[in-house]
Amino acid sequence: MDKVKGNLSDGFGRQIDYLRISVTDRCNLRCVYCMPKEGVPFLPVSRILRYEELLRLTDLFLMLGVRKVRITGGEPLIRKNIRFLFMELGKRERLSELVLTTNGTLLSEHASDIRAAGIRRVNVSLDTLNQVTFEKITGSRLHEKVLAGIKDTIALGLRIKVNVVVMKGLNDREMRDFVEYGIENRTDICFIELMPHANNSRIARELFVPRGEIISSIEESYSLFPIRKEHQMTTADVFGVEGSEITIGFISALSHPFCKRCNRVRLTPDGMLKTCLFGEPALDLKWLIESGAPDEQISEEIVRAVRAKEARHNLQDDWENLTMNRVGG
Repeated sequence: MDKVKGNLSDGFGRQIDYLRISVTDRCNLRCVYCMPKEGVPFLPVSRILRYEELLRLTDLFLMLGVRKVRITGGEPLIRKNIRFLFMELGKRERLSELVLTTNGTLLSEHASDIRAAGIRRVNVSLDTLNQVTFEKITGSRLHEKVLAGIKDTIALGLRIKVNVVVMKGLNDREMRDFVEYGIENRTDICFIELMPHANNSRIARELFVPRGEIISSIEESYSLFPIRKEHQMTTADVFGVEGSEITIGFISALSHPFCKRCNRVRLTPDGMLKTCLFGEPALDLKWLIESGAPDEQISEEIVRAVRAKEARHNLQDDWENLTMNRVGG
């Protein structure tokens, strides 16, 4: 292990210190831009990484220099005994930051366990503040549960960021409302351009709203100023709002690609390592585990896969094989 320890960088000098772990491809919502109402084929349970396998792989990534881990899905909170994973990851001394992305529908029930595990930041995917629009987007009537979950989590002292996928004709008139909501509740907001993938190809182009239009809408009522430093490795362009303490982020994979400052890799529920959200899987880690590979061999394969990470994504050319519920966005 010593010869590969701390060497997780790609061929373009980007240091990879952020691992996103998708713990399930299941979800209790059917958002129009993610999964069709009729559903999608799910992975057999036997193919999903067991918690012991997830922890083993996480420990290897930590040995290689990863310092931030995000738990995502699907909807991670629907996975049985997810508390165990939170608590075990919270014990890892090498881990500087443990965070969670959720749709918020089960947040109230899990908020205390999340805090006890050492998670201090939670991203909540919430695309509308309107109950009727929420049902149109998600096929669910759980809007009030999401809002309550956010409040309960804030009350425990955790920081919330609300992720908003902007869609023309559905929620694109709510941008200023979200900023107001953020200021009132002291939650950061991140607006995300709709990204095409295998399950939304019929609607992605007609619903797409570019970042420029989102910012123009917000600036009709609020003054924004950039606060992200150029050297920071992050996918979001981050702005402050004059007169408030919250931040407004923009993830704009199509109109403003962020590949030069990408510092992350992803682990899918079935153990596939993806070095780019929009690229093909780079390495089957579950197969390596099941074949009896020792830690050193797995670590060497991870290093090799990361060094082959592409310079930029190919979202505009190749998105037909991307299924967002398996990689956690």
